[in-house]
Amino acid sequence: MKTIKKLFNEIQNKNPHWSSLVCFNMAIVDRKFTKEKTQRWFNKLVEKEDYKGSIKRQVVSHTMSLLK
Repeated sequence: MKTIKKLFNEIQNKNPHWSSLVCFNMAIVDRKFTKEKTQRWFNKLVEKEDYKGSIKRQVVSHTMSLLK
């Protein structure tokens, strides 16, 4: 099983015009990653400009809903 970071990098390289949030969501959709691992990598890979301030909880909640 590929890591979140590797999947993220592959998607980002193929789609350089996509935001880091979209690339991250595509990397985890329907995968069996743990919520803890997903949240940790979310904080490392997704640029803060992609989720302005107070909406981070909503964005993270939606991202977690994409896990299988």
